[in-house]
Amino acid sequence: MSSDQELKPLVLKETEKARDNDIAEPKPDRKYAMLITLLFLQFVSRAADTMIYPFYPDKALSEGLNMADVGVVYAAYDISRFITSPLFGSILLKWPPKSMCIVGTAITGITSVAFGYMERLESRDWFLAMCVILRALAGTGSAMISIASTSILLKASGFQSNTIIGLAEVVTGFSFAFGAALGGFLYESPP
Repeated sequence: MSSDQELKPLVLKETEKARDNDIAEPKPDRKYAMLITLLFLQFVSRAADTMIYPFYPDKALSEGLNMADVGVVYAAYDISRFITSPLFGSILLKWPPKSMCIVGTAITGITSVAFGYMERLESRDWFLAMCVILRALAGTGSAMISIASTSILLKASGFQSNTIIGLAEVVTGFSFAFGAALGGFLYESPP
């Protein structure tokens, strides 16, 4: 047996350790906390997307946009997720999922807050451009959160993959319904 053949399993094992260094096997009592935390993060990320649905068309029309422009702003989020999800899935081999999850959360949070200040822009064109850019960035952050948190849960939680994927889908569906309802409620509530 050559020295290359002897070293290959060791190198592969060390590479896997290095790649998974931030995903340690949790203690049994902590796996449920990890599951709830990461699913809640996915919930908030997707709910933030739908919170604007009840009121954004009226705001956009008052800024001079038409309904086609509103559709472009809405579509920017999901188009961004569609494009960046496979990219982040492949980057996950080199970038630790925990870091990706944190960066995705920061991007989603910052863009959501910044989106609230778009009505201060005076130009219709700037308003449209910035809304599209911010929604695309929010979709990118959301893709990072979904990919990284699902990866962490599949690898480290100890739950079966069908359970994780099923729960993630339930959370996504619930977040769409809850986010839109919460957005309408917050918009209508007095300041």
